[in-house]
Amino acid sequence: FLFSEDGLKVYNPWSTLNYFNTGKLKNYWFETGTPTFLIDLIKEEGFFIADEDNFEASSTSFSTFDIEDLFQTGYLTIKKYDSKQDYYTLGYPNREVSNSFINSLLKSVSKVNADNVLIRLTKSLLKNDLELFFDSMDTLMSKIDYDLHLKEEKYWWQSLFYMILTLLGYKISAEFKTIKGRIDAVIETPSHIYIFEFKGVLQTV
Repeated sequence: FLFSEDGLKVYNPWSTLNYFNTGKLKNYWFETGTPTFLIDLIKEEGFFIADEDNFEASSTSFSTFDIEDLFQTGYLTIKKYDSKQDYYTLGYPNREVSNSFINSLLKSVSKVNADNVLIRLTKSLLKNDLELFFDSMDTLMSKIDYDLHLKEEKYWWQSLFYMILTLLGYKISAEFKTIKGRIDAVIETPSHIYIFEFKGVLQTV
């Protein structure tokens, strides 16, 4: 962890100590729990960091709830600081922390047994079974809390998609830049590369 541009990096030995105690490699950060207030704020504001290792913010951004609270609760850390431009590159401290946060948020917003659906999603991409992939994703997305359906912004749903694939361990790039523009999401598996474009549809009754 690094909490200031001129500070010293701090190592949190929690998981290492637990490993020495139990002899098992697993996610111990998740067992500490994710602050409920943080999850509630994110659900309320519809905010999620899409790119965990390339999120740039100016020093004034730390006055906003989303960055400040993620930063102060240990879910974001300073990756680097550009003194000339006065901006920070923020990211999750490690994969254990990012998976814990994403898992907590996903279970909080979904009314379906997420574990079963996540297993189906993992199998679908490994087998290149796109029908199973979209069926499983639809199952998960359709069970999002009703109040969150009021958030029709494209980036909220795009962020949900991103966090699901990140939790599964796939290499995914959000807002991938090319010479012709930006791709909403690119997923890489050992055998395939998938390109996704997201569109919002406004329905009226």
